Amino acid sequence: MSRKAREHRDPTGSVLTGFWALGHIITLLLLGATALHQHGSLDLGSPRTELPQASAPDLDSLG
Repeated sequence: MSRKAREHRDPTGSVLTGFWALGHIITLLLLGATALHQHGSLDLGSPRTELPQASAPDLDSLG
C-alpha cells in the first residue's frame, strides 16, 4: 500500500492542518484588533478633537 493511499483514508492530518491554519488566522485578527485598540480609534483617518490640557501646579495649594 502506498503512502498516498493511506493519506486519503486518514483525514487526521488534514483536520489538524485546518485547525493550525484557523488558529493562525484568529491570532492575526486578534493582534490586529489589539493594535487598533491601542492606537485609540478604529477610524485611523479621523483627527482627534480633544487635545490634552497643559497641566500646571496649583499655586494656591503651595502657600
